[in-house]
Amino acid sequence: MSIRQCNPIQAVSRRNGRMLAGAAIAGAVLTAVVLVLSYTNSEAGIGASSVNRYETADDAGFVRQRDAKLDWKEGLSAEVRSFLTLTGAGTFRQASQIDNDPEWALNAAGFRPLVRGNEGVALWPNCSVINVSIHLSAELHDYAAAQKATKAAVHKVAELTGLNLMLDASATTFEDLSQVPVTQKNDIQLIWVEANSEHLSDHHLGEAELRFSKERLELTSAIVLLSEEILLAADQSSDRDETSHHSLYDGATLAVLHELGHAVGLGHSLDPNSVMAPSLADEAGLTPGDRSALAYAGTRGCSSSLNEVD
Repeated sequence: MSIRQCNPIQAVSRRNGRMLAGAAIAGAVLTAVVLVLSYTNSEAGIGASSVNRYETADDAGFVRQRDAKLDWKEGLSAEVRSFLTLTGAGTFRQASQIDNDPEWALNAAGFRPLVRGNEGVALWPNCSVINVSIHLSAELHDYAAAQKATKAAVHKVAELTGLNLMLDASATTFEDLSQVPVTQKNDIQLIWVEANSEHLSDHHLGEAELRFSKERLELTSAIVLLSEEILLAADQSSDRDETSHHSLYDGATLAVLHELGHAVGLGHSLDPNSVMAPSLADEAGLTPGDRSALAYAGTRGCSSSLNEVD
């Protein structure tokens, strides 16, 4: 599975006549090489003390005004705090690190934001309720599998970001994509379409479209399209590797989690083991870097602006 990312600021998308002006778009493309998804244990991956370091273009990485406030969720693990160079009980320092510089840590580990301005990156306000809904094409062959993967990914993203994702308990079905309601403020729509859908060209597995405020650099809504081919690829992976170590996060859940990562503001990662990597390799899973990047995605406090300091 190869995921393609367009220019996050200039991209504009039309779907059934609806315009998402100023939207950021990230999509997934199916390739023959990776039709079969085979993953290792979700806890596997690079450790905070042995992370690869990458060069970061000045206009590509995470950025924050000096002394601008970050509102971290409670209960960050020592591993995540160490990865982000945050101090505290149980954390450890890398020889070259500067303490309390999470942007440096994420950039050096190869993580990128999806939308970046001069003063920061676009994130969801963490005190707002974000309404998450699931919509299923009537042409899907396995509603249960689609809902299972989606709910697992939503719960994991909510846990790791601390964002208040309110998942609608009931999924809706539609005959045509035009029947799905237009997104409102603070909405994330997760829409499953049939394999080979005209709405996802060239065998795209998924696409995340974001609306955001350029002035405040805040995400305001997102639409995630997910192809049934995700489930078919996951089924093939299961059939070919019944002893897969990836019991907690199967291929379908990881694919949905990847697109949800875009929906909460994360771009692609240069770490090949990351769930946010452009291609989800056999060894892909939730790495310490993924957990740290998702924690960062939940740091935009509602009472603060990009210019507010501690």
